[in-house]
Amino acid sequence: MAISLIITACMPSTPIYTSAFYSALPAPNTRVFVVGNHMQVLATTEAWLQDRGLYVIDRTAKQANTVTSADVPCREECDTAAALEVAETTGADYLILFKVSMERAPERLSIIIKGLTTKTGEEIFHAEGTELLGREWMHPEDKNEALDHILCHALATVWRYRPGGYSDDRSDHYCHLPPPHASRFDIR
Repeated sequence: MAISLIITACMPSTPIYTSAFYSALPAPNTRVFVVGNHMQVLATTEAWLQDRGLYVIDRTAKQANTVTSADVPCREECDTAAALEVAETTGADYLILFKVSMERAPERLSIIIKGLTTKTGEEIFHAEGTELLGREWMHPEDKNEALDHILCHALATVWRYRPGGYSDDRSDHYCHLPPPHASRFDIR
């Protein structure tokens, strides 16, 4: 028994850290345009927002001034002014903009998510999530899974499904929350 406690204590913990603030959250049926620098995170973001009842505008729709491509929406960091212009021409009420980063080390994954009004560019919410991964998580599939978890935890923090701070919960249950109308315990 003592050996299992020692082994458990020595195993690296990979808590997800999130922080968020908001002045408003998009209401259900609001039109949003999502753009960022990672395709899998883009798809996860769109699905998460749709599950919250938001209308996500199809990013593949042909636009005159598009910042998206078939492969990656933005190379490094999206140009906010250009993204706002595209969001406004698509008829979106809000732009959801995110940046995936591995700047400090390959093992540190971070996501920053911003919600902006398309008319004024005012930031209505800001969420961040970070996770420090061990070398055993360096396979691309593991990184993509970790990015999805970080994104879902960050969005769940700004939507108040979980508190900010550290969480050892690496499950994907924050990615599969029931729609707001499905629960009588909706906290919005």
